Amino acid sequence: MSHLLIGLSHLPYKNSENKYLLIYRSRPKSYDCHACLAKLSLFLFSKQKDIWIVSSEIGQFSDIGEFGEIAQEWIKVQPIGNEIYGVFITEPHMDMGFESNTLHILA
Repeated sequence: MSHLLIGLSHLPYKNSENKYLLIYRSRPKSYDCHACLAKLSLFLFSKQKDIWIVSSEIGQFSDIGEFGEIAQEWIKVQPIGNEIYGVFITEPHMDMGFESNTLHILA
């Protein structure tokens, strides 16, 4: 299994708490076909008493992409409410000469 950091976002909060969201792509080394989907994992890090800890994690929760890959440019982290953040993944598709996009919103 190979793992790759594909997203790192600072999440500012009003109480000056620092949090970082790390997004990883995981896939077996044999995933090299068009229909082979990558797994996404999210890790939220918080700083407590000068030590970074994992305050929340969701491991390998979603199948997205092709050839076992997810492109970094597909991913955006944006505020969706008062101190609430969403992960937006715009996944492009091409089928029989037609292009389309699927928007995944993780909140």
